[in-house]
Amino acid sequence: MKKFVLLCFMINAFYQLNAQDYKVVRFDDIQQIMETKNDTLYVLNFWATWCKPCVEELPFFDEMQERYQDQKMKIILISLDFQSQIESKFKPFLQQRKLKSEVWFLNESKFNKFIPQVDQNWSGALPFTLFLRESDQYRSAKEGAFLHGELKTIFDNIFDN
Repeated sequence: MKKFVLLCFMINAFYQLNAQDYKVVRFDDIQQIMETKNDTLYVLNFWATWCKPCVEELPFFDEMQERYQDQKMKIILISLDFQSQIESKFKPFLQQRKLKSEVWFLNESKFNKFIPQVDQNWSGALPFTLFLRESDQYRSAKEGAFLHGELKTIFDNIFDN
């Protein structure tokens, strides 16, 4: 029995060491980013593991993270997964995907309250991406998934100007 308990402990420790880090946040944390006044481009992508178009576009954000790593840019993937599925779905998804971008888990239950505060035109559908840079008052939003080339073109246009 002791060997079994030790084995379970070691497996759990291994999983913890290899699981992708993520940050549990409230909407106030997102609002703080949205109000940051500097020349960094913030890309906030709202997604969920149960959203197929969301999952399909995540590698595109990781590619942009690598491609523009020398730019003043921060990509934050904000999960709207269900709190009750963190252990069963969210953590295993992160473990499997090994995303390179920063991942936040939004710990809120009243999405309809904060959605219009993110963008008045956001219906609440996922995925939703917001681009913000205060220095030149750049703001752009898109509801729906990006195609690979479409996201690359947006980043190229932002950083070539």
